[in-house]
Parts: sequence; structure tokens; C-alpha cells
Amino acid sequence: MRVAGIIPLVFVLIVFNLFSISQTATPFDLTAEEIARRVGTLINPKGSVHIQGIKVDKGDGQFNVEISVNLGNCWGKKEYAKTYARDALAALYTSELPISHLLLNVHDGDQILLTVALGRNQAETIDWNGRESLNGFYERMKSRTNYQGNPADYCWLMEMKDGLSR
Repeated sequence: MRVAGIIPLVFVLIVFNLFSISQTATPFDLTAEEIARRVGTLINPKGSVHIQGIKVDKGDGQFNVEISVNLGNCWGKKEYAKTYARDALAALYTSELPISHLLLNVHDGDQILLTVALGRNQAETIDWNGRESLNGFYERMKSRTNYQGNPADYCWLMEMKDGLSR
């Protein structure tokens, strides 16, 4: 008799779990503000930079993201800007967020040190596990430069002449 009483309970639990799984919100169901908060958490997990702004536009089932961060005054800002940008791109493109393309501006005070634009199609061809050197990563980005056509195919990098060496 105990087994007969457990079977309906197990059935109810299974149905409840299946229903709750099917009702799970996808990232695209979230508001732009909720996505911006997720992006902020992904690109600044240690609170090491000041996020000046995150703009999220919903496109055809994917997000277009524009981010501005400020490093402030720090030693080694040239390399730090490059390292930070690579790590932020990796965090975003390895997350579950459906990003079509993003634009990342890295500031030092009032000036932009580095701007990187990267589309989903280009990001999918990058090995984000970090085995490649920092300079190798940026040389590969420069070799793929594309800023025309479909934004998902964008791949470009602009460095301030005085701020970062080419």
C-alpha cells in the first residue's frame, strides 16, 4: 500500500519538473535592463573597472550590445586595456547570451584607449580558451578586419595612437 501512495506523488513531481523546465525564460525573454545587468556581471566580475554604460538592443532573436568601461588611472594601462577587452569578449561570447555583435570602448579617463567590434560569426571562429598570446590574439583580430555588411561578421580594432602602440 505504501508503494501505491508513492506512485502518484512521483508522477506529480515529474509533471511539475517538466512543466517548470518548459517555462524557463530564455535570455531573449529578459528586458534590456536585465540583459545589461548580466553583461555587467560577466565583464566585471571583480569590480575592477568602472562601467560607464551598457546599451542593449534586441534584434532578430539576438542582442546588439555596446559597452563603455573606464580603467581609470593605472600602471600598465596599455596592456591592461588589451587584456581586459579580450577577457570581456571571451566572457560574453562563451556565455549563453545570444549576442549578434558587440562594440566595446575601453577608456582611460576622458580618452578612448581601445575600441573593439566583434560579431557572432567571427567570435565563433575564435578559440576562447586563452592559449593564444595577447599580441597573437590582436594580430589575428587585425587580420580579419571587416566593418561592412552584416554586423554579425564585424571584426575590427581601433587603438589610440598615443594610448596604445599598434
